[in-house]
Amino acid sequence: MSVNGWTAEALLARTVEEGDCLLWKGSMASTNIPTVCVEADARRSVRRLLWQLLNGPIPANKFASCSCGEPRCVAPEHLVLMTKRQIAKRTAKTGVFANHVRVAKIAATKRAASPITWDDVARIRSAPRGQGLAIAKELGVSQMTVWRIRHHKSWKQPPSGFSVFSLGAV
Repeated sequence: MSVNGWTAEALLARTVEEGDCLLWKGSMASTNIPTVCVEADARRSVRRLLWQLLNGPIPANKFASCSCGEPRCVAPEHLVLMTKRQIAKRTAKTGVFANHVRVAKIAATKRAASPITWDDVARIRSAPRGQGLAIAKELGVSQMTVWRIRHHKSWKQPPSGFSVFSLGAV
């Protein structure tokens, strides 16, 4: 049987076994879902295709998800049908989309790649008004970056006891 030109064997051939999971080696959507190209510009969930190939049609309000929690897993034994609400509850329990954690991780990753250090931030904030352009040129950043740092819009100080190193971004 074939769905959108794919067979279960062809999809499973693009995985690697790790424990009892089959991890997808192909592309992933920005939402961390394994995907394949089914048309020139259309991508589909590998889990959805596998479910349809192995179990038949999926009801309109259901989505193929993975019970093990591994984002790249497409093992047929781990596939389950869930509603959006069930998926949201499950991900909320794991804290994957906890906004404060997510924002802190993104900020730490950006800081790690930035030419600016915390010493530069302190210097920017203590410099007299009107020196933003000179500091920006010296550091090789935009004047808007200096303004955002000076006005605490970016490079906000982490709360005490909080370490950017604990986020795994550095």
